[in-house]
Amino acid sequence: SAPRTLHTYIFAPLPIRIDNVMKRFSLDHQQAADLIQQRDYEFDTYLRRYYGSDGHQASLYHLLINTSLFPCELAAQMIQQALPVVKEIR
Repeated sequence: SAPRTLHTYIFAPLPIRIDNVMKRFSLDHQQAADLIQQRDYEFDTYLRRYYGSDGHQASLYHLLINTSLFPCELAAQMIQQALPVVKEIR
């Protein structure tokens, strides 16, 4: 990993992601699931092409946040609190 970089992985279980996409974009369950599947495929392909990994290995990250447990505002605060530690990351 690059020095002075905080690698963060923010995620949520699929049912929660589907529910969020349904609400945000006024989609039905299948449309939301399809949209998430397509987005995940595109993102994983991008990561594999440019970084040689799909990014799903926890060991690649300093901080993992499950937004089904921690709301986005709290997740942002956690990242903000972790940033000063970045100077020490090698």
